Amino acid sequence: MIGRYLEDLRALREREHGTVILLTALLVFVLMGMAAFSIDIGWIYYNNLRAKKTAEAAALAGVVHMPLPGCADPTSGTEPYDVALAISQVNGYTDGVGGVSITPSMGANCNQLTVQVDTSIPTFFMNAFGISTVAVSQEATAEQLPPLKIGSDEPYLGEDPTVGSRNRNFWLATNGDWTPKGQGDPFTPTCYGAGWTSCTGSNNEFQSPSYYYAFDVPASEAGSTVTFQVFDPQVNEGGLTIDYNRTHPDATGNEPVTYTFTVYAPDSTPNDWTDNSTVICSRTFRREGQAGYDPSDMDEWVSLCSATVSEGMYVMSVRVTGTVSILNAWSLRALSNGNYDNQVAVYGLGAMSLWTPEADPPAPTFKLVKIDEIYAGQEMVISLWDVGDFSVSGNLQLMNPSGGAAVNNIDCQVRTRDASGANPTAWVSDDGAGSVGECFLSISPQEHNNEWLDFRIEIPGDYTCSDQDCWAWIRYAFGGSTTDRTTWTARINGQPIHLVP
Repeated sequence: MIGRYLEDLRALREREHGTVILLTALLVFVLMGMAAFSIDIGWIYYNNLRAKKTAEAAALAGVVHMPLPGCADPTSGTEPYDVALAISQVNGYTDGVGGVSITPSMGANCNQLTVQVDTSIPTFFMNAFGISTVAVSQEATAEQLPPLKIGSDEPYLGEDPTVGSRNRNFWLATNGDWTPKGQGDPFTPTCYGAGWTSCTGSNNEFQSPSYYYAFDVPASEAGSTVTFQVFDPQVNEGGLTIDYNRTHPDATGNEPVTYTFTVYAPDSTPNDWTDNSTVICSRTFRREGQAGYDPSDMDEWVSLCSATVSEGMYVMSVRVTGTVSILNAWSLRALSNGNYDNQVAVYGLGAMSLWTPEADPPAPTFKLVKIDEIYAGQEMVISLWDVGDFSVSGNLQLMNPSGGAAVNNIDCQVRTRDASGANPTAWVSDDGAGSVGECFLSISPQEHNNEWLDFRIEIPGDYTCSDQDCWAWIRYAFGGSTTDRTTWTARINGQPIHLVP
């Protein structure tokens, strides 16, 4: 009996040993399968991420060239399309090669570009289960915010004294490069100072050309002959624009003063107005008393040139040289086939420097910036240089666009920056909503002389408007004279070119 029992025990142990081997083999197979799947899953994740980053890079690079004329969808041969494909290729995805498909298309509006990357990738261990390839598809949309329209979206900017009621209550203006920036122009002067004879130091905000303006030609005006005009562009004394011509006491008074207006054709980067290179025309004007000065141009519309135009933004730069202390006031206008009533929009790009004569009524109101719906959800910063240079107290109001569906209770904050454009104070709330606007600031005499005053405005995400209702206005409510020399800038705070979530 004992012998038989030992034999049965030995057989049982042999059977258990075989079971352990079988279970171990099965467990190793499962673990290897899990490891295999994890490798394939990591490989798929990596390729999805790579395709996503490629789509984002291609969209960001291509959207720089949006919008296309006529709000056209990108096709082969257009800059947005070809650039998107080129960037994709740099990142290892070539359209039409190895099953790769790159599809650039317009997004939700003319200023958006969507790029879709489609491909398939081979698997490793999943191939043993009949899955040899996995499809990868990723998409990204980038947006380029268009330039803000400052001062106008009509065919003239500044006063048009030759046509009925085409009044602005301001002239465009540029000081000389030896005029202290405290006289109202922060970008043309090469020096600091507030008084006419206190031009010292180096102005870190100096730029040349000083200002850029747009002649924006819509599709309705394409093919017409547009004439680019400047009213009273020369530097003269006693003109209708009340020009000031003061030579710096350290200068000889004989140095040539040049005002150069240059018009450039549209290019493929509509958001960057400083890189336009194809010159349509350029004219230089002299100071009164110098060679080249033409007295017949005084207080008249002077044509720079005429051109048959296509749809797009024609850029005009303004450059001043001469090492003199001057203030010259002028206006811009576009004629289409000889008519001053047309659809060309003339406006400031980035900044608008102006001289505001005393106006009737005593509290004049000016168009400041057009806040189109595309800016919904963005933060806008409006900056006013050397504003409120008055002898009496008053207030400034940034008035909401009328008729917008979501413009109430706009969050408006203010701060100041010093004469160098640096050392900002903390953002604080405005002085309370006025009866006609949301941003309201009381100003004491000379309070913001020779400094920047910034307004920060949160544009609601559900903001809507329509055409002229999109304009934000600035209202000068000061007793007595409202004559002032100032410069206004407006920008969207953040990246004008960005990915759309």
